[in-house]
Amino acid sequence: MHLFTSRLSTHKRSDIVAIDKYFKSIGKLITAAEKALLKTESAVIISREYVVNQADSYVFIAPYIKAKNIDKELKEKLRLLKVEPKLRGYLASDSKALELVSLLLQ
Repeated sequence: MHLFTSRLSTHKRSDIVAIDKYFKSIGKLITAAEKALLKTESAVIISREYVVNQADSYVFIAPYIKAKNIDKELKEKLRLLKVEPKLRGYLASDSKALELVSLLLQ
């Protein structure tokens, strides 16, 4: 599994179309309810498998892993970077993705 990042555009609709195209390219479909949530929420779980986080002019798409047993130092680092809690579980399990996100959000 991997982390997909993209820059946010100035229009929410364009971002949702780009997110939808990405999921279609990997063989997943987004429901209408999930698209509606993407318009209003900054972090949405898609198909109980992926988390889509729209933050700090970036879109992060990663596998959804519940955050369990994250050490306090890493948890504090993610909190200071203002990483969405739904994304933290994956970042705790993938050090390369964590490094990329920390570089982008600094």
